[in-house]
Amino acid sequence: MAATLWKEYKTVRVEKEDGTTWCILNRPEKRNAMNPQLHYDMLEALTELEVDKETQVLVLTGAGPSWCAGQDLREYFRGTDDNPLERRKASWASQEWRWRRLFWFPKPTIAMVNGFCFGGLRRRVYAADRLRLRHRCRRRGLRVERS
Repeated sequence: MAATLWKEYKTVRVEKEDGTTWCILNRPEKRNAMNPQLHYDMLEALTELEVDKETQVLVLTGAGPSWCAGQDLREYFRGTDDNPLERRKASWASQEWRWRRLFWFPKPTIAMVNGFCFGGLRRRVYAADRLRLRHRCRRRGLRVERS
């Protein structure tokens, strides 16, 4: 059975296949760098998937050649310079999904790291129950420290 598109957000794509839900960071043109919209989309997606009966396993991955290039500095910082409320909302959403929701996600979670993984999302690899690194990443010296 092929994966079916469950829901598409502006910056995240969610696909389901036989109990496995793929949550895909979908900004390949920016190497999946996290902007405010991605934080909002991930928070909404994880909130819905926590209670989704079809989701038995969650796999996080990135579209294109990179898993995540970290924070999109232009959109996250420069883009909210004149709007402190928007920056605060984006900051809260960022921390909520990356630290609380993902860490306490009630279903088995796999971080399928494809390509480069930098910045703030690099630490979220450790919140996953299982980590899968492509050989190319291991050769580049990405260290995995699990407690």
